[in-house]
Amino acid sequence: MRSASLLAAALALGCSEPAPAPADAGSDATAPQDVAAPRDVIDVTAPRDVVDVTAPRDAPDPNPRCPNGQAMPYPEVAEIADDAPVPALRFMGAAGEVRLADRYTPCAREPKLLVLRVVAAWSGHSRFAVGHTNALRRSAIGSRVEVFDALVFGEQNLPATTADLAPWLARYDAPPDHLAADPAYSLLPYFLGAPRLPLVLFIDPRTMIPLRVQENPTPEETEDNLNAAVAALTGGPRVTTPLRTRVDDRFSQGEWEFLREMSPLGRPPPDPTNRVADNPRAAALGDALFHDPGLSSNGEVSCATCHSVEHDLADGRATGLGLRALDRNTPSVRVSPHLRWQFWDGRADSMWSQALGPIENPDEMGGARTEVARRISLQHRALYTEVFGALPALDDAARFPPGARPGVAAWESMRPEDRAAIDGVFVNAGKAIAAYERTLAPRATAFDRYLAGDFAAMTPLARDGLRTFLNAGCAQCHFGPALSNDSFHNIGMPTGRRDGVPDQGRYATVRALLASPFRADGAFSDDPTQGAHLAGLARVDIMEGMFHTPTLRNVAHTGPWGHGGTFTTLDAVILHYADVATGHHREQSTAGEADRHLVGFHRDDGTGARIAELLRAMSD
Repeated sequence: MRSASLLAAALALGCSEPAPAPADAGSDATAPQDVAAPRDVIDVTAPRDVVDVTAPRDAPDPNPRCPNGQAMPYPEVAEIADDAPVPALRFMGAAGEVRLADRYTPCAREPKLLVLRVVAAWSGHSRFAVGHTNALRRSAIGSRVEVFDALVFGEQNLPATTADLAPWLARYDAPPDHLAADPAYSLLPYFLGAPRLPLVLFIDPRTMIPLRVQENPTPEETEDNLNAAVAALTGGPRVTTPLRTRVDDRFSQGEWEFLREMSPLGRPPPDPTNRVADNPRAAALGDALFHDPGLSSNGEVSCATCHSVEHDLADGRATGLGLRALDRNTPSVRVSPHLRWQFWDGRADSMWSQALGPIENPDEMGGARTEVARRISLQHRALYTEVFGALPALDDAARFPPGARPGVAAWESMRPEDRAAIDGVFVNAGKAIAAYERTLAPRATAFDRYLAGDFAAMTPLARDGLRTFLNAGCAQCHFGPALSNDSFHNIGMPTGRRDGVPDQGRYATVRALLASPFRADGAFSDDPTQGAHLAGLARVDIMEGMFHTPTLRNVAHTGPWGHGGTFTTLDAVILHYADVATGHHREQSTAGEADRHLVGFHRDDGTGARIAELLRAMSD
């Protein structure tokens, strides 16, 4: 158990002590037991407290584990506790096992402060922290610092593996001394409340006791912690820091730098899997196809039916309506070209493959790829041939039977080369639609103008909301110009299914993605090398109830909200986070376990109003 001094610090934050849970059978016997994420309320307006376990103590022996110059063995620790060494954890490094015990130097004359950071690849603050690792090196006491990073989750919010280490390392501006995967989340008990990443421990390597522990420190707080911890380590004076100014009287310089990375949105990133992604003639063809109801089985439903300009390329309905009522809310495609994963469940990994799904879905457009090819031949031949070349001889009904598509007997009766020809036209239609959607960029918002330095662009309430947005943990998932981490989380949103059955989200569709011929690394990709995100992907239980993180750009115009479209106001969405994160409310119509990194807040302190005002400022 954590000791009284650390519990007191937790209560000062409005948090309760985390309770231990059963041991993870897959973890090391000496590792701390994994615990369920606390669901305690935090005061997001309170000052950022630091757990300083050196302050209340008497000055310890500088080398208590090196009596008479003889190093004592690494202390045996059964579980994480305040005023106790970190257990002798073992992590997974790229070249083999990485042991925390190897950092133990009880008899070092000039010990280095061990900065142990717990990070996740989907976390915006984790990405920012490792992208500024060089600041630790440049500090006045940088030579006295050793950086050890433990990656607990990969980009898709699955437990980290060694395969996640190389892409994560690419985000650093300066490499850490040590990087390893910790899929067991061994250090979770060090959190005081609902976890906010990164978690940073400042450890005395002579005793392996943390001198300071802090969740999601700003760069300035990290510098202060370093100075204080090194002073405690060496017995010397603390390095003084200059007086710091705050931006708009609200944000430190480090926080402002993090926020500035959220704007402007700019052009979509290149899509090597689509060679016509930025071809204007392909976009013109895609425009025509996007608005053509002739691609549907009844000639009445087009892509624009569910993605209309009036609703910011959504439809304004709780759940979509194509040929029949659907079970999920229709996301806007305004920012989709900036994201890899498409649909709520991520069953497509490119814009062009996303465009193909609704056309043949029997509940949406109910079309068939042979009829798509015929429609293009009849209505869009000139543009198509200009961009992609000649069409097959579609007037031969024996070779290309009406309504043929996979799963239909007529499709199976076709020759393989004829099926391949139709697939090619079908894929080209998707790539043209994707090229058109890449031109539908949102306009600059009051939020963008504020981040450009026009502080009057947002109301004082919205600016306070941005302060809360950082403190409440919203920016863990909603960051960068797209205001989305392009990952997957279970936030306990109720189902939108007409039968009321909980929606399994990504868990139900990942196998379909892996079986699809229209993947980024598939035969129809223009660059099949773009499939690193699919390597090692498999359906696992943790995916149940996970859904893609939506963008917050223009979010005020795309309601109702949630994958089931069950929230009709922004205030209701925000209060849902407050409820599900604190364990006070969870819909029976949800699947899986809620994400452990949801941070609750008080419903009655104005938090909801501030965040809602910010969300309106994020909408043009």
